[in-house]
Amino acid sequence: MPSPDPGDLTDIAAVEQFLSLPAGNADEALLQNLITAVSAEIATYCERSFMSRTCTEVRNGSGRDVMTLFNSPCTSVSRLTIDGVDVPPAADATSAGYGFDADRIYLRGAPGFGSPFLLGRYVFEPGYQNVAVTYTAGYFTPGQQAAGQSQPSEVAALPADLKMAATELVALRYRQSKRWGDTGFGIGSERVNYFIGDMPAATRLKLDRHRRVVPIEP
Repeated sequence: MPSPDPGDLTDIAAVEQFLSLPAGNADEALLQNLITAVSAEIATYCERSFMSRTCTEVRNGSGRDVMTLFNSPCTSVSRLTIDGVDVPPAADATSAGYGFDADRIYLRGAPGFGSPFLLGRYVFEPGYQNVAVTYTAGYFTPGQQAAGQSQPSEVAALPADLKMAATELVALRYRQSKRWGDTGFGIGSERVNYFIGDMPAATRLKLDRHRRVVPIEP
């Protein structure tokens, strides 16, 4: 059977339970392939990767003291530079430097005499491609768990609604694979039509909550 991919958003056990299939059934290799393919499909639809990983962004400075990150949830920041100058992490809630939450990185306080930063305080100084930030963002995925990885304490598990959406979509693709190309069947005057859409509305609703929203910078 194919090995789970770390980026998988659901797992064999969840899909088998959803489909009422017994563990160890003959279609487990197909299910695993569908899980990996559907997880990639969801990442494309949501325009983001969900697995925790290191991200590096090179951005335009806005003149503000806050910047929305492209990937979330952010769990750590390893480096921030503005115009090639390293900005230190803030030692506490009142010290100068950078801080962050799940979605944004903040600048606080004055960098001191001789700094190139605007108005004697930390801001993302206006410029093109002059801000670089390296950080870790994402979730601990079912694929990572299935691959035997340990969940870091600072990284949250994949949200339950996102795992359910992936499970639903895998189940749909599995059912469709059994009747590929068929739109329904009829006996006499009776006809049963199959669902032939890309995904059910309930699944799309779950995924839309996790689609990347590109931040609008002034």
